[in-house]
Amino acid sequence: MAKCLSRGRTKRTRGRFRAVLPLMAALFWVAPASRSLAESALAPTSDFQASASIGPSEPIGPSFKSPEVRKRLDDLVTRANDVRKRPAKPSRNLRASTSVNIASSSSMANGNNSISGAGSSHAAGGVPGDPTTGAGASAQGALPPLVGGNYGFSAPTKFDGTPKSFVSLGGVSPAFGIVVEKLHHRLSLFRLREDGKYEVLKTYRAITGKDPEDKKTVGDLRTPEGIYFVTGRIDDKDLPAKYGRAAFTLDYPNIFDQRQRKSGYGIWVHATDDPKRLLNPFDTEGCVVVSNEDLLELERFLGAFEVPIVITKEMVRVDDKDIETPRAKANEMIEAWRQAWENSNFEDYMGFYSKNFRSLGKSKEGWQKYKQSISSTRKGDIKVEISEPKILAFEDQLLVVFQQDYSSKVHNDYGRKFLYLQWEGDRYRIIAEKWYREKKTSTAERSFKPVNRAM
Repeated sequence: MAKCLSRGRTKRTRGRFRAVLPLMAALFWVAPASRSLAESALAPTSDFQASASIGPSEPIGPSFKSPEVRKRLDDLVTRANDVRKRPAKPSRNLRASTSVNIASSSSMANGNNSISGAGSSHAAGGVPGDPTTGAGASAQGALPPLVGGNYGFSAPTKFDGTPKSFVSLGGVSPAFGIVVEKLHHRLSLFRLREDGKYEVLKTYRAITGKDPEDKKTVGDLRTPEGIYFVTGRIDDKDLPAKYGRAAFTLDYPNIFDQRQRKSGYGIWVHATDDPKRLLNPFDTEGCVVVSNEDLLELERFLGAFEVPIVITKEMVRVDDKDIETPRAKANEMIEAWRQAWENSNFEDYMGFYSKNFRSLGKSKEGWQKYKQSISSTRKGDIKVEISEPKILAFEDQLLVVFQQDYSSKVHNDYGRKFLYLQWEGDRYRIIAEKWYREKKTSTAERSFKPVNRAM
């Protein structure tokens, strides 16, 4: 458990949080896979032979497994641990504001460390160095220097390309996404413009867990890595002073985390009433912490289930042209899944599902029986419309989120669907899905723009 849920929390906060837990559990619960299922999670299946070529031909998400990337990240972690062991002192370069508005120049360092193949690079610029002097890693000859001693906040180069995790942010423009880079101590707010280009609206100083590795277990003082959404807000009146003006709860552990048997809870994005705390690069029990002033600016982007938050050691970018084919292939796969469901073509429909699928307490076999029993009374009378989806990738995980409008003569519903897909040797397959009912809004209606069914 992340100690963001500290012993010092007030009784009122405990009561409120306990009251929210059943709702959150009902919304996000998915039965954990059995040990035997987990052990065989990556084994490919032989289903869906007729349409085996549909979808991406390789994992889309940023990979941190190559020797070059691992060496770089290991170096960064080593330096991060060195910084953590030093006593923090006020930096002459630390501005009163801990953020930099860079929308006017669409700026952020990104292109100096191409180590992930053609057109792909890890973010450059800010790397952990000595916060007391501004001396960066370049003094040791391996990595770029800090920019002005402030972890790359004002790196004056244009951001060009696409954050690799943002395969698509859906059909409503402008759209927004957030990337937290643990080893660069920053949170960047991205906007997808109407012309399809990404820009960085602002970069904020953000500190994370005392251990910079990925979260695995309760109490390990690590910040989790992956794709997350805000699930709720806790106001300052219900929080001890250490949490600042507000806290936004994240959906850790999500389904991907559960399948990897990660544990813990209480991972939040929150503020702090102590500005000096932000001088310590790694100072939380697992949460992401920014200043009160910065959280005030970010609040409008932290609505429940709206803006994806990717937490990683270091962001990976790709050229715009290099994401176009994977995006088209992913949309083609989702559309084929939709058509198979709408047409009650269960041979094709179930081919999209992993043999390790589990949702609503049902295995893949149970899910097929459940869907077939519904279809038997509605065949030929089912209509499934979906909005242009958000498609988010992280390593071998793919998260697809969209509004879903289902109708038949006997049943109608509208809500938000989450598809959790895992790369299984030759293609992505669905390991779980969630849906919850919500009201149709004008913004949601805009996201149902016509889709090219031919793709």
